[in-house]
Amino acid sequence: MTEQQEKLQTSFRNQSWTKPERHIQLNKPDPSGQKTECFGLERGNRFVRRFKLFFRDGRVISIPYAYLPVVIYDPDRDLKIKTADLEITVKGRGLDKLADHLNEEKVLWIKESASSVDTEDGEVFVFGITVEGDLMA
Repeated sequence: MTEQQEKLQTSFRNQSWTKPERHIQLNKPDPSGQKTECFGLERGNRFVRRFKLFFRDGRVISIPYAYLPVVIYDPDRDLKIKTADLEITVKGRGLDKLADHLNEEKVLWIKESASSVDTEDGEVFVFGITVEGDLMA
């Protein structure tokens, strides 16, 4: 075996074949141990294709970013995500940060608060999510 072949074989053996760790940031957890996370972010360079909506009743909807032409943030009311077939309304506090992350296509998931009571922990609080449109019928 030549020296070059040995180097290639050694290099091949030393490579990691596991998937790279996902860089996800969650909002700050509640010190009491209850989770208060409202959304998750991709912090690495991975291309995010979809984000999920988690409802307090257990439903989950997965939406591709390619489907999202318009994000509308109204600081006095809500955050609206409009597509040709759907209108998603997110109600809560601090939604400007969520809107910025949606515009950058970095949001992995958005979750309604389990109790819908704002404990004012964390920068963002999601009181409710509604989805309307032809696809929901």
